[in-house]
Amino acid sequence: MEIGPSDDQRLLAESARDVLSEQSPPSLTRTSYDDPEAWRPLWQTIVDVGWTGVIASAADPDEIKNLVAIVEAAGAATVSAPFLSTVGLAAGALRTVRTEAADLLDAIAAGTTATLLAHRSGSRLPGACLSYDNGRLSGRVHQIRDVTRVDIAVALAEDSIGGTQLVSFRLSDQDLTAHESVDPSQPVGSSNVSVAPEIVVPVDAADVLAVPVIAAAAELVGVADAALSMSVGYAKTREQFGQPIGGFQAIKHRLADVFVAVERARSLTYAAAAAASSGEGSVIRAAYLAKAAANDAALAAARACVSVHGAIAQTWEHDAHLLVRRAWQSAALLGETEALYRAAAQDYLAAATA
Repeated sequence: MEIGPSDDQRLLAESARDVLSEQSPPSLTRTSYDDPEAWRPLWQTIVDVGWTGVIASAADPDEIKNLVAIVEAAGAATVSAPFLSTVGLAAGALRTVRTEAADLLDAIAAGTTATLLAHRSGSRLPGACLSYDNGRLSGRVHQIRDVTRVDIAVALAEDSIGGTQLVSFRLSDQDLTAHESVDPSQPVGSSNVSVAPEIVVPVDAADVLAVPVIAAAAELVGVADAALSMSVGYAKTREQFGQPIGGFQAIKHRLADVFVAVERARSLTYAAAAAASSGEGSVIRAAYLAKAAANDAALAAARACVSVHGAIAQTWEHDAHLLVRRAWQSAALLGETEALYRAAAQDYLAAATA
């Protein structure tokens, strides 16, 4: 199994960074805090360049690594459009039922926005969050990412005999409640669901969740990398006592630790993407490990960024808080660190004793 991005994926990542540096500057992220429509021109650009078709109705052996490359760039740019929700989470889940969801995947490629509902009340891990009985879905779902920006919901639902179904329905038809969020550029909310789904397919929950969890990890790797780059750039130019502050051990050792954490998270994310592409090993375990490492890397990089910049990073005018907000909010998406490590360990033990 080959781990790591290919030359084509490196070029794709570079291209994505170039596009987003122009189309998704920090000023757009700030504007989206108060303007609920500010993301739409960026979304149209994302559709036009074809990123919404990365996970398509026709399988591509490189699709997951391509997705990781683009999502990482989007995380670094704190993209305000619902790209991760639509392509990483919703389409990432739908790829497991590609035949049944072909029309919806084509609609996503054409610009329909979507998200994945998988946060269960009282659980720190993703899973079935709705009930499916007599042809209808019911329940209350939480932590809906991009709640005011997406058209379609994809969800895991438990049926009356304990099986798991992958379902889809129009989210805009439901009773939605938007909540105050740490990162207003990615609004979150909840909903009371009572609807007949459009797609119902029996699935294995672990198979469905693997790629969405990998995509969520990739976004955090991008956030962490951007925070580290911002810190290193500042440490090279900000002088104190007649020398750049990057020369002080307390700073260079901390940033070295962050670099190791970022590279570990990136390696685990690409390893999980490779496992998902090849089907070798426990894909969900690899995904959980990647997301846990990415959670830690993004939070550590964000904290270090604020620390290295000092008082200036505490201000609204500085861009550090854009990365801090995204790191905090996305680290809670599809699993917190301790729960993910515990689940990965349990999966390993189950396989070792089988």
